[in-house]
Amino acid sequence: MTMRTDGRHQAALSLIKTAMIEKKLTQAELAAQMSIEPPTLVGILDRMERDGWITRQDCEIDRRRKIVRVAPPVEPIWEDVVACAKRIRARAIKGLDADKTQQLKKLLGVVLENLAGDILSKKTRT
Repeated sequence: MTMRTDGRHQAALSLIKTAMIEKKLTQAELAAQMSIEPPTLVGILDRMERDGWITRQDCEIDRRRKIVRVAPPVEPIWEDVVACAKRIRARAIKGLDADKTQQLKKLLGVVLENLAGDILSKKTRT
């Protein structure tokens, strides 16, 4: 299994990240966490399920709902992604002391909130 870096696969990687962290999400919960429309998510999930990246299982409480889980063969790939992210983070903050690193995280958090707010306001305007 390999992952290209085009937009479709970036969405798949985001989905894997969310599913690995949250472990047991329904399709609707996953769509909300990823800030995408459920019909858009279904297409991504269909491709990922076909390619063996995820599984969808009936919810024990409500069979209309599907629980999305990362397929076992993907877990080593996710571990590689996490290791790569850690190496990049270490390079990015090289030379910054703990205080500067915290300040950077806070500033980037503000930037992220600003951008997320812009995206949300565009969605509500359309």
